[in-house]
Amino acid sequence: MSNPYRFCEEPGVISFSGGRTSGYLLWHVLQAYGGKLPDWLRVIFCNTGREMPETLDFVQECSDRWDVPITWLEFRPGLPGYEVVAYGTASRAGEPFEMLLATPVRRKDRTLGVRPLPNPRSRICTVNLKTRLKKRFVNREWKWLAYHMAIGFRADEANRVARGFKYPEPGETLHYPLHAAGVTKADVHAFWATQPFNLRLPVDKHGETVEGNCDLCFMKSAAKVSAIAARHPERVRWWAEMEARQALTDRATTFRQDRPTYAAMAEAVERGEPMDFGIFDDMTTCGSHGCTD
Repeated sequence: MSNPYRFCEEPGVISFSGGRTSGYLLWHVLQAYGGKLPDWLRVIFCNTGREMPETLDFVQECSDRWDVPITWLEFRPGLPGYEVVAYGTASRAGEPFEMLLATPVRRKDRTLGVRPLPNPRSRICTVNLKTRLKKRFVNREWKWLAYHMAIGFRADEANRVARGFKYPEPGETLHYPLHAAGVTKADVHAFWATQPFNLRLPVDKHGETVEGNCDLCFMKSAAKVSAIAARHPERVRWWAEMEARQALTDRATTFRQDRPTYAAMAEAVERGEPMDFGIFDDMTTCGSHGCTD
């Protein structure tokens, strides 16, 4: 049986989210290639600016301890549409995300107006801050018009794998090595329990890193968002501000129509009251190239 971690012998990218699962993937791909990646296999981390500081620390620690270069990318408006940053210069207050929301929607030579906020039906944040960002950079800087892409979806995330295969970016051949290897969440945690370092974010009773990826992402379940808001009330303000700015335009929207606004959440946290979200949902996916734990 072929090694699923040795997924290509020609131009390829490892999509690194900054979580434990993508760290597990990176380590095992490294081992599959003898502990050092060939020049034609490279790692990309896309920073939205809303990651917890511990996530950025973890990305850099993986790079340093395993001696593997990781390209840090952030969205920028205009051409070329991205900027290469590093641990010391990476945004930490949502700047790339905010730049995206402030960029008008354009079609060819026409400006269509204010960009609506992302929502569960239209995840323009994942598409523009991660998926297309990687493709744009790889095409322009590395001149790879056709390449392989490894994404860290596990065997217990079969629905995400199936969805991902449906929507590849042109020129990309998608690979899900963890799914092919039968890796589960339990395997990932067992691996990190043996390592000299780890992502310094708490794990809940279900083994999930609730504070991973964008801090109060609207795709996280209401229970998770409420818990994070209680622990980090200062991080609610950015989301509330984005909704407040949108309310001043002719395309007033919120991140979720089925929940109270982030401003209401911030007020509840300040009063020390539990937030009533009504029906608790559990939407925790950000698309084919999106967030992994």
